Amino acid sequence: MYRIGYLGPKGTFSEEAACLYMGRREGEMTGCSSLEEIFTGVADGRLDEGIVPVENSTEGAVGAVLDLLAGPFDLAVRREVVLPVCQSLMVRPGVKLEQVERVFSHSQPFAQCRNFLRKELPAALLTECSSTAAAAVQVAASDRPWAALGPQRAAAEYGLQVVVPTANDCPDNVTRFWVVGREQLSCSIEHGYKTSLIFGVGDRPGALYAVLREFSIREINLTRIESRPAKKNLGDYLFFIDFMGGQSRPEVQEALREVASITLGLKILGSYPEWDHAGSRTSGQESSVTGVTLTTLRHELDELDAQMVDLLVRRTRLVDRVAQLKQGKRDIRDPARENQILSRVHQISLARGGDPKLAEEVWRVILDHSVYRQKDQLTSGAANKNH
Repeated sequence: MYRIGYLGPKGTFSEEAACLYMGRREGEMTGCSSLEEIFTGVADGRLDEGIVPVENSTEGAVGAVLDLLAGPFDLAVRREVVLPVCQSLMVRPGVKLEQVERVFSHSQPFAQCRNFLRKELPAALLTECSSTAAAAVQVAASDRPWAALGPQRAAAEYGLQVVVPTANDCPDNVTRFWVVGREQLSCSIEHGYKTSLIFGVGDRPGALYAVLREFSIREINLTRIESRPAKKNLGDYLFFIDFMGGQSRPEVQEALREVASITLGLKILGSYPEWDHAGSRTSGQESSVTGVTLTTLRHELDELDAQMVDLLVRRTRLVDRVAQLKQGKRDIRDPARENQILSRVHQISLARGGDPKLAEEVWRVILDHSVYRQKDQLTSGAANKNH
């Protein structure tokens, strides 16, 4: 039976990425306690493949994975999976946000939610765990007002309640995963493939430029370049490069031959299909036409919902300021202004391919609430003056 390892326990983004990659394929997903355990399991044959995070759009490369690939493990990159990442704040049922005195999570979510934590929980102690699921387990087992940062699936898995659905500072936060195996994937000559490699360069002027030039003159597009300490001498670095094109393409073969002659320890990690953001595999909960998974769409909807709530809060605050300027006025409602807003909303929705009727209905509710709120504030203000 096919087995794939992921960074566990259950309820991590790595498990979600593994589910997305597996799709309808039959097999077993195995939660591992560390990245090294995944690599070891693949190397010794206990696992057929492993899925590991390699970079995040907010915080950059996952150095530990790059170090393992460059180190003792002779594994190949066979696929990539790109997963939208929404970090949620979870607590035991009944605990309120203002009560939280300690937050548990992995180092990556802490970095991705830095501004949120500073603004909303400035006094909370941040405690790093081996994974987001491990953080959820610790919070669920305690009777203290603690919280965990991680995927919403962890809340469902460990009986927690989500108090902040989207805590990450960047709404378009995504993590790229690599699927690693013992052998490289055979790639087509067609477009749509990426290749990844590692190399070192000599300590001489223009050494890195000479490598990059080989790709440039053949119009091969580099999509990522990272450097990591070679763990030998201070100032010695290894470079990780991704570029468009599989090893079967003539221009790629030429570039790799030249690069091999001017680098130190060139290691080709493999060529693999580029992730098309609609899913390279199909799962049991997806459209058979588009390949878009239900999980991915729900992540996008959750993020949009959170952004809409934030905008409504900002709008309500502006409405409160408007109410302050209307002190002493008899008529709160301004029909001409409301018609102007509804007309503008209709035109914007129409121009952007939306449903103008839906937009108008939503804005009528918003305008009614704004009038109600202003009346309530003016009434409260008048009562306070009389006292």
